[in-house]
Amino acid sequence: MPEEKKPAVAETGADQRRAALERIRAFKWKLPPDWKFDREEANSRGDEAVKASP
Repeated sequence: MPEEKKPAVAETGADQRRAALERIRAFKWKLPPDWKFDREEANSRGDEAVKASP
């Protein structure tokens, strides 16, 4: 697996969010106009899946 290059300057959280949104937009998915990612909700779903596994 190729090694990912690190930027010369550390990215801030805002830079990382902007870059992530740019990657999402590149897929040209049609999202509802009121769509908003909720990290807390996503993380809680992950916790439930872990608890449900044997």
